[in-house]
Formats: sequence, C-alpha cells, structure tokens
Amino acid sequence: MNSEIELAKISLASFLGMFASVFGETHKHIIALIALMIVDTIFGWVKGFKKGRWTSKKAKWGIAGKIVELLLISLLYLLDWVFKVDFIVYIGLYYFMAVELASIFENYAEINGNLPKGFLELMQKIQFNVGTLVVSKVKNFIDRLFGDDKK
Repeated sequence: MNSEIELAKISLASFLGMFASVFGETHKHIIALIALMIVDTIFGWVKGFKKGRWTSKKAKWGIAGKIVELLLISLLYLLDWVFKVDFIVYIGLYYFMAVELASIFENYAEINGNLPKGFLELMQKIQFNVGTLVVSKVKNFIDRLFGDDKK
C-alpha cells in the first residue's frame, strides 16, 4: 500500500471531517458513502466480468469489506456518543469515501485501460494543496495550544 496515498486520504478526511462537524447532517454523508459503495461494487463486478475474473467468492469478500466499513462508522458513532468528539465520525466517513472513490477510479482505469486525461495531475494538486492546508492548520492549533516558543 502506498503510504503517501494513505496519508493524503487521511489528511483530506481529517480536513473535511473538521469542516463537516461544524455543519452537521451526517445522514447525508452516510447516504453518499453508501452510494459510493454501490457504484464501486458495480464497477468491481464490471471489471471482474470484463477480465473474466468475477467469482462469487470475491464478490462476497467485497461486500463483507463494505459491511466492515459501515461497522467501523457505527463504532465511531459510539465513540462520539461516549466522548462527544463528533468530528471523529466525519473523519471516518470522509476517509471511507476517499477509499471508495480511489477504488472506483482504479476499477474504471482497469475497465477502460486508462484514467481520464489530466486526472492524475489534478489529484496530485489537490493532494498537495489539501495536505499543506491541513498541516498548517494543525501547526497553528498546536502553536495556540502550547504557545509559540519563537516569540
């Protein structure tokens, strides 16, 4: 697994999670996650049929993975209920949305033989800009929390 891609997913999920916790409405985010899961499943099946590698065993494990994602989101809701840290739910939701989107694009690339032109460049720009923003926000928060030693 590429650690830079995982870091980008977590960074983006953290940023969007903090943003969304201010505005609420998690049910819309859950619906979006489930929609992405359905699209990813369909693309995975199409890829499997096209490559001649579709099996019910692989399909079962794919669906089991989706169920595990939803169970983890439920666990995050439980943690939110116990510790009152609602942004954790959003971080989980956005992380799994990023995972589903990455899987959709991976399946699309395998079905069609390539990704749309300019897509990789766009993703790299987003990764850099969002990662830089998240790092600066975390740094500012830590500086405010513990005081800046450079004063």
